[in-house]
Amino acid sequence: MTIKVFIAEKPSVAKAIINELGTVKKLNGAVLCKNNIYVTWCFGHLLEQAEPDAYLPEDIPVGKKGNKIWRVQDLPIFPQKWILQPKKDKGVKAQLKVIKDLLTKADIVVNAGDPDREGQLLVDEILEHFKYKKTVQRFLVSAQDSASIRKSLTKIEPNSKYEGMKLAALGRSRADWLLGMNLTRALTLKKALSGERTLIAVGRVQTPTLSLVAKRDQDIRNFKPIPFFTIKCTVSNGSTVFSASWIPKNGQIGLGRRKETDRRNGRKDSHQPLPESKNSKGSIFLQRNQTESSAKSFFFSRHSARGQQQIWFFCPRNPRYLPIVI
Repeated sequence: MTIKVFIAEKPSVAKAIINELGTVKKLNGAVLCKNNIYVTWCFGHLLEQAEPDAYLPEDIPVGKKGNKIWRVQDLPIFPQKWILQPKKDKGVKAQLKVIKDLLTKADIVVNAGDPDREGQLLVDEILEHFKYKKTVQRFLVSAQDSASIRKSLTKIEPNSKYEGMKLAALGRSRADWLLGMNLTRALTLKKALSGERTLIAVGRVQTPTLSLVAKRDQDIRNFKPIPFFTIKCTVSNGSTVFSASWIPKNGQIGLGRRKETDRRNGRKDSHQPLPESKNSKGSIFLQRNQTESSAKSFFFSRHSARGQQQIWFFCPRNPRYLPIVI
């Protein structure tokens, strides 16, 4: 009879699958379900990239802690064959042994990692680590309720269909290693030339994020408040009441710092350019505004040919333009 083994990313997913398949016998690190199906699980990644020492020559001197010393001449380190090792976390080696024993008798393995790149990789790397060559399928589910599990059990696909997801996660993992290991050693050794022995940790995500935080902190420390004013008015035309704001023309003197701040904060002007009038020159902007009676009204500012700025108001219920004097 065919033996099938589900490998879930975490125990909670395994438990949800077991509840739907039906328990026959609980084992150490796995559960035997109906129809000769075994369900086992990981605790996230059980394997990790080997340290640089695994790729460096054996004749490099060893430090007090038993690790090979850092030397500039050994950089950069580019592994020709990547090595994965079991994590040193508690229970990892025991769980890997359980999975290995199940793989030796499995006819079909089902990758039940999370439906993302890392979920695909963490099960696939275990299969590659133990050189499993038989049929591999993929179980995808984004929720752990009974209905979702049952539906996904009827839609199991070939695991090869998702090889691209594995390769994407693998590329990220190796990029993290190459950047982190090489740049950390290079900058730390360079700093040591000045007589200061300080670890300078570099990470593909960590360092750019730290840079953003440091840059923002620097901006806050160097910030010098500059007073500015806005011009607003409330206009009444019979039953219609609305508020108008002065819209400065492009290149308005005195607004450079304010606009630069808005640009840095991702703010965008809500003003929309209107077609030029035949009798005037300059920029025309439109801004929507709601009146108290909920009728849609519009006002815009126009720079006349003589460079004078005027604010005009248009109300649909009274289709005419009214100049506003401020």
